[in-house]
Amino acid sequence: MKKEAKHIHFIGIAGSAIAQLAVMMKQKGWKVTGSEHNKVWEPMKSFLSDNDIKYTELNYNLEDVRNADLIILGGSALLKDPNHPEYIEAKKLGKRIEGYAYLVGKYISADKSIVVTGSYGKSTTASILAWILIRAGSNPSYMIGGKVEGLSAGVKIGSGEVSVCEGDEYASVWGYDMEPRFLSYKPTHAIITSAEWDHIDVYNTLDSYIAAYVKLAKMINKKQGSLLVNAAGENLDSVLDDCEGEYSTYLLSGEKPVLSGKPTYLAKNLEFDSEKTQTRFVVDKNNNEYEQFASGLIGRHNVENCLAAIAMADSVGVAADKIAEGIRTFPGLKRRLEIIGSAKSGAVLIDDFAHSPVKAQATITALKDFYPDKKVIAVYFPRTSLNQNRETLNWYPGAFDGADDVIIPRVDVQASTPRADRVYGIDIVESIAKSQPNVRYIPINENLIKYLKENSDENSIIVFMSSTGIDWAVQQLI
Repeated sequence: MKKEAKHIHFIGIAGSAIAQLAVMMKQKGWKVTGSEHNKVWEPMKSFLSDNDIKYTELNYNLEDVRNADLIILGGSALLKDPNHPEYIEAKKLGKRIEGYAYLVGKYISADKSIVVTGSYGKSTTASILAWILIRAGSNPSYMIGGKVEGLSAGVKIGSGEVSVCEGDEYASVWGYDMEPRFLSYKPTHAIITSAEWDHIDVYNTLDSYIAAYVKLAKMINKKQGSLLVNAAGENLDSVLDDCEGEYSTYLLSGEKPVLSGKPTYLAKNLEFDSEKTQTRFVVDKNNNEYEQFASGLIGRHNVENCLAAIAMADSVGVAADKIAEGIRTFPGLKRRLEIIGSAKSGAVLIDDFAHSPVKAQATITALKDFYPDKKVIAVYFPRTSLNQNRETLNWYPGAFDGADDVIIPRVDVQASTPRADRVYGIDIVESIAKSQPNVRYIPINENLIKYLKENSDENSIIVFMSSTGIDWAVQQLI
């Protein structure tokens, strides 16, 4: 008699990492179901559909919870609804409940487990590193939250001895397991890009945020692995002050280091070629030229991402020429400065995952570096968690100064957020306006589309910066 497949149910299945893991578990023979209380946007909508993953959208499914052997709880599911009916039902029935980090640690983490983490650049850096290892024939396991062009999925269980995981510092499951996700990935190697205070809903002080990275660094030191840090990464001096052990550093020329001493790896002689959409640069290792590189990614921040991947690939034994080939052929990540079409006005439309001020600043700078004569119109949708603490308003001044026009659309706040803590769209506008006068609040979608149509032309770039889908806007502009 054929044994019935085990049943796994995902609460919040449309998250970029969770969707990939759901497909992985289906490939391993599990019955997979899920639910998503929010609307499901691209690219995860098509990804789940293409892989025949059944889920309930904008609703709950208690029957699937009752039948499941394992419940995977999305990281922010309880943040959105502390009394989530599926979670309550699973607890009542005594079901095993885990965050998705459990699946990563159990099925993906290899003997050499590389975690890529930090306030920014995680997805791109992890993607580049995984791509380098794949092209070099290492057959790595990997988990990347985004969708890499050229890879069928962002999650794979490989046969090699190395794994690459995008390591989120966010709580494994908010309100249920508050330990940082990356600690579950059994890391032996790590890249830390920055420790700029983020996720204020989990870490209500800078010290508590830094402490998460200190735990990671100490774990790497204890296992005598490789710790690679950005010499210019904010607050990484504080992280390393509390750690013992060796580490390597990387630095993008022109950036101000926070760590003393010369960097182990230095990227210099940057050249931006907008006609070829190519960035060229040279990397020094220990003050000697290591290799010359060419990348199809744009922006200084992406050179920094490439450099981190180059340095870690070198540390795990990949030859320089193989690394250069990987950098040259890396096809890019969906929703990272992704050109999605042209508007009827002639403007280029770009989709980007920049949902925090520091990420938005890097995106705008990259566009201005490559298209100095274009008018950049930035439409910014802040991540929901940024709207739960007014301290985040201090992060906006200066971040949008490079744009020619900045628009803040409707900003949603959680009903559970105390009124005194809530951040509204007009608050964000006032904060940005301290250094950028060309900012406006357009909370009605129809008015936003009308403004974009009337104020853009063939010499404009409209960049949408959001953690969620913007299909509705694109469809009305193209």
